Amino acid sequence: MPIHPRSASPTLSDILDLAIQIVPIYGVEHNTFVFEAAQIPVFAEFLRNARADLCNYVWNPAYDDARGGYEAEAHMRLGRRINATLGLDDEAWFR
Repeated sequence: MPIHPRSASPTLSDILDLAIQIVPIYGVEHNTFVFEAAQIPVFAEFLRNARADLCNYVWNPAYDDARGGYEAEAHMRLGRRINATLGLDDEAWFR
């Protein structure tokens, strides 16, 4: 099922709408949502240019599903996912 009107590309508000509705209601794990949404160019671009460091988007103790704390590998994996979505070299800088 598309997350946006079929005549348009997904917008950041389409993704925020999913985050507010899907993550808490259906119990989607926070990191799973972020990794999947990072495959959508507008969200990948948002993460790449975000005010906070990328590590802040892969673990958040405010969520019940935050197991075991921050993992550096999750941070790196998200960076690689963003690079792949945006067509950037794996060596491209990300925070």
